[in-house]
Amino acid sequence: MASSASSSSAAGSQPQTPQLVSRRGTQCYEEGTRVWMVSTVAKRGMALAEVYRVQPTEGGTVVHLRAVEAVNGVREPFQKVVPLNQTHTPPHQQQGSDGDGRLFRCIHRVGTAVSSAETNSESQHSKAVCVGDGNKRARVAGGPAGCSGVEDSAAAGDKEKRQRIETICSLVMECLPLHVLIPLSQRLAKSTKQMWEQAAPSHTRLFIDWATKDDEHCWRSPTEGRTFWQRIPLDLVKRMAARLTGLTHIALCHPEHEPMWCTDVLVTIIETTAAPPSPSQPPPATDQPGTQGEAPQRPSEVRPSASRLETIAFEEVRMSEAEEREVERRSLPLPPRLTEAPTFPSLKAVTGAVGDHGVLADRGWRMPSLERLEQQGWYTGELGRFVSSSRSLQHISGDLQYAPSHLLGEQWAAAVFEHIPKAAAGQPVPLSQLQSIGTIQLAGDVDEAGAAVDRLQAALTSRGCRRSLTQLVVEMSFLVRTYPPFRRQLIDSRVFPLLESVESLHKSCCRPDANVIFEADPNVHQSFDLSLFYSDDFPPNPSPLFKSAIQAAARKARRVVYVISQHDLTHPVDSPSPAAIDIAKTLTFDSVNELSVCNADGFVPPPNTPSPRPAIIDHLQPFPTARQLQVLSSVGGATARLLAEKMPKKVESLWFDSALSADERRNVLEALGTEGEMETVTVARPFRWQGSSFHWYAVSLTDGAFDGWSSNSYPSIYNLEILVKVPDELEPSAAVERIRSGISSIVDGVRGLRSLTLVVRGSDATRAAVRQLLPIGTEVGSNFTIEKGCLSSAHRYTPQNAALIVVDTCLVNT
Repeated sequence: MASSASSSSAAGSQPQTPQLVSRRGTQCYEEGTRVWMVSTVAKRGMALAEVYRVQPTEGGTVVHLRAVEAVNGVREPFQKVVPLNQTHTPPHQQQGSDGDGRLFRCIHRVGTAVSSAETNSESQHSKAVCVGDGNKRARVAGGPAGCSGVEDSAAAGDKEKRQRIETICSLVMECLPLHVLIPLSQRLAKSTKQMWEQAAPSHTRLFIDWATKDDEHCWRSPTEGRTFWQRIPLDLVKRMAARLTGLTHIALCHPEHEPMWCTDVLVTIIETTAAPPSPSQPPPATDQPGTQGEAPQRPSEVRPSASRLETIAFEEVRMSEAEEREVERRSLPLPPRLTEAPTFPSLKAVTGAVGDHGVLADRGWRMPSLERLEQQGWYTGELGRFVSSSRSLQHISGDLQYAPSHLLGEQWAAAVFEHIPKAAAGQPVPLSQLQSIGTIQLAGDVDEAGAAVDRLQAALTSRGCRRSLTQLVVEMSFLVRTYPPFRRQLIDSRVFPLLESVESLHKSCCRPDANVIFEADPNVHQSFDLSLFYSDDFPPNPSPLFKSAIQAAARKARRVVYVISQHDLTHPVDSPSPAAIDIAKTLTFDSVNELSVCNADGFVPPPNTPSPRPAIIDHLQPFPTARQLQVLSSVGGATARLLAEKMPKKVESLWFDSALSADERRNVLEALGTEGEMETVTVARPFRWQGSSFHWYAVSLTDGAFDGWSSNSYPSIYNLEILVKVPDELEPSAAVERIRSGISSIVDGVRGLRSLTLVVRGSDATRAAVRQLLPIGTEVGSNFTIEKGCLSSAHRYTPQNAALIVVDTCLVNT
């Protein structure tokens, strides 16, 4: 009744109490009240703060707040001054309301009367206002349940509702995310629509975020951020961005595998904040679909100012298959480049950029304060153009790829640092603060890579980078021709001049205590050549950097090879230098799977050449993960024996060159010991290209193909494969007899044999003789039966573990 009387009186003869729209009264900030504040520490730019002290002063009330949650052990402090002329909000304007968008609800009451006209009713209490809580739901105080002025008339109720909404919006406008704020302001009254323009400069952090599916739960907003960003017109983006004069951090949280999602929106915001529309050129009046006409923006309301942007961040967000179908705005064209290149005097960092984001290098941005660029996959020219305006560059992360000039037109050193202008006389040098430059990728020809390092040194030192780098990361991935004649990665003595160049770069551009890290591409099969220890260029007093490079190359190698050349025949290999021994002892081969001995490209050992025995292998640590051994040189037996002694007992594959003698094969097999187990032993020289085809090199039937396989000192051999060539001068019948005798000696003498694959190459007459005298089904010994097949049919087993003999006469070309 009291409420009704009061309402009736207010609506009747007594004068109306002026409707005062509060901005923020002191009653809204009593001790213990929690408020969302703009944060410079919290990741998302907002922090829930709690009032812990209210201090009245002559100029107003100072409200002291602290963040509820600590960041790095510190609760961020806040301070807000409430002027004396700010009035508190009348209770009828503080009633909880969902408003348009269901954004707000009531919290708790505090017993503070709000006006002399309302103190006569004890039931009238104001409620403290709290914008947000731990659930990020924006809340505002509500009036007492007894207030019933709204019921007097529909018109008065609508007016009060609008006033409540305006009051609510004035309190939370600075705390709403833009994808909630913009649609809300367009649905409210004209006076409220313009509130966001006043709140916009308070926004310091903006997240264009794909992962906003939970907005409906956090903000109770029907406007999902994902949908908002995918559908907002660029003209409206410009109008919005022109108000964000306080923006310091912007992040694009894009879907996985869609790095260009909403990049057009990102670029428009960034460039508009740097050069907002001038007062003489009003922005276009564009309405969002589904909204009513919005008041055009007055040119005088937009004040040109330099960008305050400090950070541009890219983040990848994983998504489900269902979410993938919702992706829009995948890769729309970027807006036209501005006529006058924008300047970002405060921009210090660009982080998380991937290859597609390299298009930003073509926007012409001037960033004199840029300190850090974190990228992966940018072209070298893009890197150079993007950082060319910086005078404060400190860190570049990611790969600096070296590309031969015939591929990209310029080497990576030129494409990155040579884009930065040299300082004029008496002016500060641009790279004096440089501390890291990412990973230097050196590929292609090793000599060209060395020249690229020299060029990099010249580019850095001429621009002021002198002993400032804290770390140097070098990835060496050289493609060289090896035996067999395929291009593959190999670390050999040709890297020594390159290491000298890296050493010079380190001395001139790095701090004395700066580490040099050598890496290798994990996806590429890299080889380490042990013959480099006998090079004439091996330093007698290796530097720590040289040792580190050799150790890293050995540690990351997946194949260890000893390349025999003329040098091994003319220089002693049984007495390596002390420097070579010191380094060899420290090498670890954690990733090696294959060991190999081969000839240098083009080198053919003279007849009767003794096998060199490189003693440096004696000083190496074992190869714990090696499972394959290839002896691809006719003089590689002694070297292979040294390597075999350092292999595990179980070996998957042993490959003998067809030119290797039976005695050399015996030495290698004996090194593996009687406890060893060999899965497969193959006798055949690897194929070589001849014209447009390739050919296998077989061991001659008259050169001891079946000799030397019986010994009690051999390991167990489960599968034996031999490629045999029958000379033309040998009669077919004699050839078949030799084959029959050889098969018998192998199946009776090889311990553990399960299968023998014999590939016979010869004339048509030889093939016919083999078919006639050794027909399919012929039994040899107690457990062996001849079957016809191909070399690939090895590892087949007959029942009861009976070994299978395969005589293949399919390959008849000589």
